[in-house]
Amino acid sequence: MSRKRRLQINAGIIALCITALAVDKLLLSDGARPELAGAAEPASGQSISDTDATSENGPAPLALRLDQKLAEYDDVDPPRDPFQLSDTMKAALPPPPSAKRNPQTVGTPPGPPELTAEGFESIHRLEAVLVAGSSSMAVVNGQTVYLGESLDGFALVSVEDRSAVFERGEERVTLILPLE
Repeated sequence: MSRKRRLQINAGIIALCITALAVDKLLLSDGARPELAGAAEPASGQSISDTDATSENGPAPLALRLDQKLAEYDDVDPPRDPFQLSDTMKAALPPPPSAKRNPQTVGTPPGPPELTAEGFESIHRLEAVLVAGSSSMAVVNGQTVYLGESLDGFALVSVEDRSAVFERGEERVTLILPLE
């Protein structure tokens, strides 16, 4: 290791020690409070408040003084998770898709029972698809259809990159996105 690197490491260690000493003297030592002038480690089963804070051994150990300082902040509310939505934001959000949709049918009322696969394909136009696992969806004639939902009696069974597959019994219809 080069001499310059060793000097940098030593300077860092000295800076860290000075910072720790400053924190100890400025933040943790309270000359105005005699109970912090000296302390012994609490015995097992005792809390900090149960021990005698003054001792003939000198100043209180750093850990004990830290615990006493932290005890002053016990009644402060814990910090809020910055990624947690507030109650106001939760109230403003629309309900999740699974809570607001009917898993049986969506969109236009069911067509007549005699609607064939060819008839279904001729009156419906695939406008968009979203491939997202079990939350996949297709937009057909401006209406959003999720996997498992039905449109005119045909259930959406799969969504691919450029197509959506609907089934009713043995009939299977594949709607394809037009190239535009």
